[in-house]
Amino acid sequence: MRCITALNDLTKNWRALKFKLFHQNSTPWIVLAWAVCLLSAVLYAAQSKIKPFDPNSELAMAMHDLTFEAQLSQLFASRGIVTNNTVVHFVTSQCVCQRIASAHINSVKQLATSQDFNNMEISVANWHELGNFIPSVPAIAVFDDEAKLHYLGPYSTGLFCAPQEGLVEKFIVNAAPSQPSKSLGANIVHEANGCYCQV
Repeated sequence: MRCITALNDLTKNWRALKFKLFHQNSTPWIVLAWAVCLLSAVLYAAQSKIKPFDPNSELAMAMHDLTFEAQLSQLFASRGIVTNNTVVHFVTSQCVCQRIASAHINSVKQLATSQDFNNMEISVANWHELGNFIPSVPAIAVFDDEAKLHYLGPYSTGLFCAPQEGLVEKFIVNAAPSQPSKSLGANIVHEANGCYCQV
């Protein structure tokens, strides 16, 4: 008899506890479920935004042409653009990644100015010929004081294109006019993953 009474009491206590946990104080469970859903959505969105800079390997194939750098220089010359000591920022207004990377892009512009470079913006929408050289934006090119291409590729890698993941800064410093020219050719980055919009 005592055993049955104890079992009934235990059952009543369990029902009361279950009611308290799941009905009276359900806020922690709702918050936990909401947090799990939100984290899953953020991770999914992050993974869907990370893309390769050169998704179709067009830049990878083009850069093997020995005249690649000369072709790019001729393209700028045909538009009357002098590239000596110039950092060229390739932009487009339709790319959300451009807005995400804006703080990093501005810091790169400030670095270029401090190293005595000219900053120039070129809208890829107006230059269809750039498709052979620039597969995605945001992208950047650094030309030294002899107008030789020193770097071509993305500003950085990663979802937020943060300065901590920056690729270009060291090439601006190393190509600065005050530095002796010791380039062994252009540094062309095509294998990078981040927030990029294909041109």
